[in-house]
Amino acid sequence: MAFGIEVGSKMFFIVFSGIATIFIAIFLLRLKENNPWTRAALSIIIGGALGNNIDRIWSGEVVDFIEISPWPIFNVADIALTCGMIMLIIIIFHEKKQHSTSKEEGFEIG
Repeated sequence: MAFGIEVGSKMFFIVFSGIATIFIAIFLLRLKENNPWTRAALSIIIGGALGNNIDRIWSGEVVDFIEISPWPIFNVADIALTCGMIMLIIIIFHEKKQHSTSKEEGFEIG
């Protein structure tokens, strides 16, 4: 839904983004591991989603104002969403690599 991609109506985006934000916030609050990077990534994603949702509700559409060719026009909330997701992907791959390395050494963490 970032970078001006339009798949549905404004109301669909508001509802979907709202539900996703609530789900991520609940997940963040119940997160048992105390990894500050995971918490930061999820918080950045929530911030980006809320930023775009506030734009949709306030002005009727997301206001994109950063234009760098060849990328589509985007805004700060899109940057937050993208960076948060990249962080989360890196964290997940790093944890999987650590987990598989610990199994190969003959012991299991957790």
